[in-house]
Amino acid sequence: MRYATHFLIRAAPADVFEAMHRYQVERNPTAYFLGSLLGRIVHMGFQVVSPNALGMGATYDWRFTLLGMPVFRLREEVVEWDEGRAVGYRAARGWNMEFRTELAPVGAGTMVDTSIEFSTGLRFLDRAAKPLFETGLRLVSAAMIKRGLASRHHRARNEQL
Repeated sequence: MRYATHFLIRAAPADVFEAMHRYQVERNPTAYFLGSLLGRIVHMGFQVVSPNALGMGATYDWRFTLLGMPVFRLREEVVEWDEGRAVGYRAARGWNMEFRTELAPVGAGTMVDTSIEFSTGLRFLDRAAKPLFETGLRLVSAAMIKRGLASRHHRARNEQL
């Protein structure tokens, strides 16, 4: 099932695109995707397994733990990379999933359109949970971008000092 959301971020598309990938550069997705309380319960192990950390063909291994217990593993690969405009990922192992984000300038900001295709395996649950999945997708994606923008801003200020 396809889940989609869109939201506006008050930053230029190039800045938003860079912020989307901050967790990959810093190799710390837990800090970008989860709040402090949830980050104490869920941990996202992340490893770049390709020669390139970003761009076409970049490949990542993910390991999720809940209270220290392993719950899920997957490998994903970047299958689309249009610098400053769009990125797409596909799960290569662990589950069937495709994820895509497209950016478009809107005034002084950027419209972020994000979609993910996956299934729980239960058609009824997929449909019933669609509003919840899409709300979660929007909230997590927006928070991750805002944290990436804040990290970039903080880093730029420190470089000026």
